[in-house]
Amino acid sequence: MSSIIYVLSNAAMPGLLKIGKTDRADPLRRMGELYTTGVPLPFECELAVAVEDDAVGMQVEAALHRAFAPHRVNPKREFFRMDLEQVEAILKVWPGAEDVTDRARRDLDAHVEQDEREAVKRERSRRPRLDLSALGIRAGDALVFTGTAEGDPSVEVVDPVQQTVLFEGEPVQLREATYQIMGLARNTPLRQGAYWAFNGRGLVELYEELHAG
Repeated sequence: MSSIIYVLSNAAMPGLLKIGKTDRADPLRRMGELYTTGVPLPFECELAVAVEDDAVGMQVEAALHRAFAPHRVNPKREFFRMDLEQVEAILKVWPGAEDVTDRARRDLDAHVEQDEREAVKRERSRRPRLDLSALGIRAGDALVFTGTAEGDPSVEVVDPVQQTVLFEGEPVQLREATYQIMGLARNTPLRQGAYWAFNGRGLVELYEELHAG
């Protein structure tokens, strides 16, 4: 029996991802069951991959939980405070893994009522865009790349509000610097500020701390 490894987010739990596995005959139903009376908003599927059997699924899940242990909120729960891109970097290249995210999203959405969808949209709309100045970052400060790259490249902030940085002598958007360092296509979705740190702390971590309320 095949397994599905899923990564879920919840607008009521900003900054957290739930990483789990199911080998149920109806695997998407398992994800839907996570939306209980104790959870204020439905979960949304960020990523789902199918693997050939449950043994492989257990291996993948264990590898993810082990790799991201420092980001785990509670050792008895499958919630991690981290960026989706970090999980994608492993899951999307796992041998034999099939991306079934679109199907998972459709199946989950089919069980969510319209007023609940609107509640999710309202909650997400309350989250302001990343403003480096609000995080205490000023022009001239250095941001360090925390992804996979040689030499821990850094950039100098030019305009913290507009997220403009000096990269290889040219002023560019922080997102553009990320694309170039990682060799990604410009249409690749990236969370604002992912992969960058200021004074040893990730920008996403600082953002979530600022907007925790």
